[in-house]
Parts: sequence; structure tokens; C-alpha cells
Amino acid sequence: MSKTVLDDHLEAFLSGNINRILLNYTEESTVIVPDQIIKGLDNIRKLFEQLLDLIPPASDLQLIHKVVDDNVCYIIWSATSEKISIPFASDTFVIENGKIKTQTMAFIIAGEDKPLYTIQPA
Repeated sequence: MSKTVLDDHLEAFLSGNINRILLNYTEESTVIVPDQIIKGLDNIRKLFEQLLDLIPPASDLQLIHKVVDDNVCYIIWSATSEKISIPFASDTFVIENGKIKTQTMAFIIAGEDKPLYTIQPA
């Protein structure tokens, strides 16, 4: 089940389908970034709207590594678009009842003076 949820999440992100992305979360879902905890579908939507603006479907997004162990999934990825270059990113997902309960996100943006950078919801 966890692999199915992760694969659907990745396909939805690659296609830029924000509504499909949100189907993998609930109102109780949490996304943790280095300097903020994002809760609820409205805030998660804002986060992914900003991410998809920077990394649209036409971007070069590479899935470098994927691990699924029971209800925990881990990915390492990189992305390049016209707006941004992310040479390294890491996400961890905790899946419960077919939904992403908790997700952590961290990535490095090329050219930034901070090694870890997060995109804040508006």
C-alpha cells in the first residue's frame, strides 16, 4: 500500500496535478520542512503550488533513490528547471490508511547562500 501511495504522489507531482497530489493527504497531514511545520490541506496546497511554480512538469526531475519499508518511504531526487536548480533533495513519508500522514522535505538549491532552503506557504 505505501509503495502505491508514493508512486501515485510522484506521478501526480510529475504531471503537475495539484488536485491529484492533495488526494494523497488528509486535513490531518503534516509536512515538515527545516523551519516550519505545515498542517492541513489548504497550507499543503500552497506549498505544492509554489513547488510546481519552480519545478513545473517540463522540468528535469530525477528520482535518484527510493526505499519503501512497511509504512515509511524515502526518496532522494534532483531537479532543474528554468527557475531553479536543486542538485540534492530528500523526502521521507509516513503512510497510514492509504494517505500521507507525515512528510519531511529538505533540499539544497544551487547558488543559494543557505545549504538548506525551504519554500514557505503564502
